[in-house]
Amino acid sequence: NYVNSNLLWQSSDCDMDGVLNGQEDSLSINPYLSDCDGDGLTDSTEVLGNLASNPSDACDPPQLPGYKGYSPSDIVWATADCDGDTLLNGTEDSLALDPYLNDTDGDGVKDAAEVNGATDPLDPCAPFQTSNYTGYVDSNLLWRSGDCDSDGLLNGTEDSLSINPYSGDTDGDGLLDSIEFYNLPEFDPANPCKPAKMPGYADFDSLNTIWQTADCDDDGLNNSNELKAQTDPYRKDTDGDGLSDSTELSLHTSPINPCLPLQLPAYSAFDSTNSLWKAADCDNDTLTNTFELTISTDPYNKDSDGDGISDYLEVNGKFPSNPLNPCDPVQGDSYVAYDTSNVAWQKDDCDGDGFDNLTESENNTSVYDPCDPIMPAGYSGYDPDNSIWANEDCDGDMLSNTLEDSLLSDPYDIIPKIEVYGRQVFIQPGNTSTSVIDYTSFGERQLNSVIKHRFDIRNKAPGANGPLELAPEISINGGDGMFSFSFKPSCILIPNDSSALIVQYHPTAEGCHSAVISIFHNDFNTENPYHFTIKGWTKSQICP
Repeated sequence: NYVNSNLLWQSSDCDMDGVLNGQEDSLSINPYLSDCDGDGLTDSTEVLGNLASNPSDACDPPQLPGYKGYSPSDIVWATADCDGDTLLNGTEDSLALDPYLNDTDGDGVKDAAEVNGATDPLDPCAPFQTSNYTGYVDSNLLWRSGDCDSDGLLNGTEDSLSINPYSGDTDGDGLLDSIEFYNLPEFDPANPCKPAKMPGYADFDSLNTIWQTADCDDDGLNNSNELKAQTDPYRKDTDGDGLSDSTELSLHTSPINPCLPLQLPAYSAFDSTNSLWKAADCDNDTLTNTFELTISTDPYNKDSDGDGISDYLEVNGKFPSNPLNPCDPVQGDSYVAYDTSNVAWQKDDCDGDGFDNLTESENNTSVYDPCDPIMPAGYSGYDPDNSIWANEDCDGDMLSNTLEDSLLSDPYDIIPKIEVYGRQVFIQPGNTSTSVIDYTSFGERQLNSVIKHRFDIRNKAPGANGPLELAPEISINGGDGMFSFSFKPSCILIPNDSSALIVQYHPTAEGCHSAVISIFHNDFNTENPYHFTIKGWTKSQICP
C-alpha cells in the first residue's frame, strides 16, 4: 500500500538490501524483501553486482548441485524448478532431494521419474538395473557411495577400477569382485582367467561377455567357442590326446575324442591323468587306456608285443599269456601271424637260436624253429634258457639241446667215439690177431663146453660229445656157428657211457673156430663197421 510516487519513499531502502525502494519498484521486485526470489542472494547482489541476474528468478543465477543457500519457505523459490526435472524446488526440498540436480542419486533416472515411478530418488541402486547398465553418473557422490551389486565394493571403487558396479562378478568367473579385489594381484576382478582354475571348473557365467571373449586355457579358442565345441574352457587339451583343442578343430578332428586323430603305436604325448583319455580304448582291443597303462601295454597298439594275439586275449583269453612277451605263447615252426613291424617283436629271439626275430624274418628262416638256420658245429650263440631251443635236437642225435648243453656236449654236432675193450685192454678196430689178454682168444675148450667172454663198448674216449648209435646191427660172421651173443648192448650210448657185449663159445664139433665180430656205428672218425677177430678150439685140435 505504499505510494510508489513519493520521492521520500523512493529514496529510502526499506529492506536494507542496498537497492532503493524506487529502483526495486521499477524492477517489479519487492522493496520490503531483501531477497525477492529466495535464491539466497540479496536483490542488490543480483542487480548491482557482477552477476547481472534476475532478482525475481529463483533459478538465476544457476547454482551447482548441492547448493544450500536458498530459502525453502520463499514462495518464489519453492514454486520454481531449478534443475528442470519437473519437480518444484519446494517438493524436492521436502523430499530431501537436491533442487539443483535433476538426478539426486546419480543413478541415471531423473528425480521426477523416480518419484512418479515409486522408486527411491535417494537410492542410487533403485530402480534395479541389469549388469550391462551404463546410464549412471559416475561423478555423483551419492551414487559412488552405493553398492548396487552388493558385492562389498562401493560403486565409486568399482568405477575407478573399471569393473562393473552392477555385476557382483564383473568377469563372470564365479568369484565376487570384492573377493578378487582384496586378493590382488593373484586375483583380478576384471580378468576371468585369474586366478587360474582347475580343468573341469564350472562355476563361471557363460552369458558374461567378458568371460565369453577370454581364452582361459590359452589354446587359441575363446571360452564361448569352447562351449560351442563342447570342450573345457579351462583345459587346452580337453580329451587329453596331446593336441590342443584349437589344433584339433583346425585339423577337423574331434577335440573331445581322445582317439582322434589316430596315432601310431608307441605314441606317448597323451595326458594319462585326463579322465576322457583314461576311459577311452584307442586301439580297440576292449582294454581301456588306463588299464593298459597299469599292465604296461601300449594303448595305441592292440597287440603290444606283436605276437599276433591281441592284448585283450593275452590278458583275458582261455589260455592267458604275457601281452608284453612276443614269444608267449610258444608257437609252432610254421606260425607266421606275428607283426614284423612291431619293434618289441623284432628285437626278441623267440626260438633262442641267437638270431632276433627281425633277422630271421628278413632271411626267411623260421622264427619259431631254433634249428633254422642250420648252424655249424661249435656254434654257441644260442640261449640255453629258451624253452623252444632247449626242447629241440638241432644235430639230430636224439639228445635234446638242453641235455647236450648240460653234458657240455655240442648240440650242433654229433661226435661219438667208439672203442671196444676186453679185460680193460683196448682192441684196435680191424684187429685180426687174438689174445687171451684182451679176451679175443677163447683158448682150448672141451667139446660141448660153454665159455663166455665180456667185451665193453665205450663212448668215453676224449672228444666224445655225441651219442653213439650202434646200428643197424652187431653181428658175428664165421666160426661155424660156435659163437653167439648172450648179451648185446642198447642201441644208443650217450657220451661217457659204456655197455657190455657178451660173446659165448660153445664148440659142438671138433676144430679150430675163428669168427669176426662187426659193430656198425655212427662214429665217422672210426672205420665202420668196427670189427675184430675172435678164436677158440677143441682139445683134439691144434689152432695156430
